[in-house]
Amino acid sequence: MDSSKSRKSGIASACRVKEFFLDKLTSGLKMVGRAIKAVLRAKYVIFDNWYGASFEFIKGMIAGGLTVVCAVPLNRNCIHLQQSINISKVLAFLKNSKKPKKCAARTLRYYEAEIEMPKLGKVKLCLCRKVKHKEWKAIISKDSTMSALAIMEVYALRWSIEVFFKEAKDGQTPVDRLRRSVRICHSIDGRYKN
Repeated sequence: MDSSKSRKSGIASACRVKEFFLDKLTSGLKMVGRAIKAVLRAKYVIFDNWYGASFEFIKGMIAGGLTVVCAVPLNRNCIHLQQSINISKVLAFLKNSKKPKKCAARTLRYYEAEIEMPKLGKVKLCLCRKVKHKEWKAIISKDSTMSALAIMEVYALRWSIEVFFKEAKDGQTPVDRLRRSVRICHSIDGRYKN
């Protein structure tokens, strides 16, 4: 018997069963859409370049009224200084034309530029890397008034959020660790009271 037919179509569990069969991008868009409909307030939506590779996904987030700050692959096409090139060529141009700016607080080197991306229009591009690393990361923001430092600061939140959710899923949050410690203390205390 099909599990989606055995549930009433209006209840939440039936909706979750339908979403189980959706791809990650569609599921993510629907999840954010539900959050917006439930009047959850957010200024930014932050995601890595796996999601950033899909312009349709980015457009869906923008349509929800959110400011997108996301990593994008360096091979993405864009228009910079009226030339149709990819982001890695923008990086090469910036490297040849000026020195990178420094962010001492995060030990980063970075460039910033305004580019135009197909299907997205004008975006602010931040190209950054750690001082002792060679690999550059491309981060875009649909809010072209954001500084590169603000873009990096917002994007840096993504890692903390991912770590929290992984720990919460694995039962490793500080509260869970405290509960385990208390249980161990009670167990030890119970053994030695007699």
